[in-house]
Amino acid sequence: MAKFIGSHLKTDNWGEDFFVKKLMEYFDDSYVICRNRPVFGAQFDVCLLAPNIGIIIFEVKAWKRDTILRVENGDRIVIKSFNEETQKEEESFENPTDQARGYVYKMRQKVRTKTGKNPLIYEMVCFPNLTKREYDDAGIEPACESEITIVKEDLASKADFYAKMNLAMKNRKRQRAHSSDFDEDLMFRTCQIFEPNFKC
Repeated sequence: MAKFIGSHLKTDNWGEDFFVKKLMEYFDDSYVICRNRPVFGAQFDVCLLAPNIGIIIFEVKAWKRDTILRVENGDRIVIKSFNEETQKEEESFENPTDQARGYVYKMRQKVRTKTGKNPLIYEMVCFPNLTKREYDDAGIEPACESEITIVKEDLASKADFYAKMNLAMKNRKRQRAHSSDFDEDLMFRTCQIFEPNFKC
């Protein structure tokens, strides 16, 4: 079971809770998970420290199919949202890939500042409530490429999940060749950024 950094394994965010549970189930204790940690003013959803690979930052959206209204210009996912002030339903837009990439950039800065190293750090998006058919039907592919997007079926088994993770990593092969090795020492030093007393 993967190790978890933090005090809040469960929160009121079902999507993140479910995804963290799957990560813990599918990876052994050489992997480390952290969630909702600040990185230069931003706060990522979930992050996986993978030994000898690098750091994967996940943007998790527990949207259901009827939450997604449309995709505009190939980069804006328009969703139903609820305005607490007006108590009315309205439209808002997001791009989970862009959000995750923003966290990746900040994480690179943070790790480089603290360790002087540049390990492989990349983004993935997770829609635990969306099936592949719903993902296709909503037309999300232009905003969230399938190679880096986890849908419901990808979480159904360890084999399915590993297949998607391996695909995402394969697409980063060139980037990995120019990155610092995420060896035991660098992983330990990265863990220390988020939890000084944590033992990797």
